[in-house]
Parts: sequence; structure tokens; C-alpha cells
Amino acid sequence: MRTKDPRTVKKALAEMGDEHYAFCEFEAAIKCYNRALKLDSDDPTLYARKGRALLRLKRCEEAIECFGSSLKLDPRDMESLNNKGVALCTLGRYSEALGCFQKVLAHDLKNEFALGNEKIARCCLLNSKGLGHMALEKPDEALVAFSQALDLIPGDPSVRQNKEFALKQVVQNAREARLRLFDKKHRTAE
Repeated sequence: MRTKDPRTVKKALAEMGDEHYAFCEFEAAIKCYNRALKLDSDDPTLYARKGRALLRLKRCEEAIECFGSSLKLDPRDMESLNNKGVALCTLGRYSEALGCFQKVLAHDLKNEFALGNEKIARCCLLNSKGLGHMALEKPDEALVAFSQALDLIPGDPSVRQNKEFALKQVVQNAREARLRLFDKKHRTAE
């Protein structure tokens, strides 16, 4: 009885995983990639492919690990670095995501995916900063952050809504300050 060459089996498993991925059968794709990784744990493309499938399932922490393994084996894999940034962004880890996108852009200034993702990460980071200022009752500073975010992505509805709320708070605070000043003047005049 002849045993099959592990490289041939690995290649077949990877191709099956790719087929499952193409049909949005991400769990099945992951199983194929896992089986292929058991045969060759030093193949960065298998980790990258598994990471993409995990990302599609929103299993971002696991995807980040896979992209990290891929990058450890092939530090020049800009697609894995970009996808790692997407996973980090999905988790709300915008600063880390931004770092990934900036590294991709340092390697390739015209990478359209990284350019778009970097803009999204900056917008999300500024929106989070604005929300933080709102929580600290600093609507003036929040308004600046939301405005900067909208400069990046003018049509973002959640940032626009946050900016409107901050603006209302700024107007309300100014109105209350005028009323306090008015009351103070009239009390001293009595």
C-alpha cells in the first residue's frame, strides 16, 4: 500500500479550504486549513487563509493570531498585515489597527485597501476620542474630534449624529452660562 505524499495532501486540503471559502462555508474552510496546518505548520499562506475565514466569522482574536503566525513566517505579507488591522479595527482596537495600516502603506503607498482602512481606523479613533470627551463632559473638545472624523469620512452617520449631539450640548452649556451670568448680575443689583 502506497502512502500519499504529505505535500500533495496539504495542497489538496488547502484547495478544498479555498473552495469552501469561495462558497462562504467558512467553518468547513477552517477545518481544511487546520488539517493542512497539521501537515505543514510553517506555511504562512495557510495561516493567512485561515485568518481570513475566521475574520469573516467575526472570530477576530483567533484571526489576529493566525495573521500574526503568517507574519512571523513571512514579514512581507502585506495582505495579512492589512487583514490583521481589519480584525483589530473590528474589535475597536483602532490605534493598533492604524499601526498595521501605516506599515502596509510604508511598504506600498498606493495600496488601496490599506488607504481606505487607514482612513476608517482614523475616523473610528477620532469618534472614540469624541465620545470620551463627551463622557468627561467636554463637548467643545468632542466637537473638534467629531469634526475631524467627518473630514475623513463625511457621510458617516454615527459620527454625524455624535457631532450633532455635541453641538447641542455646547449650545446648551453656553445658554446655561449666560443664564448664570444674568442671574449673578441681577442678584448683585438687588
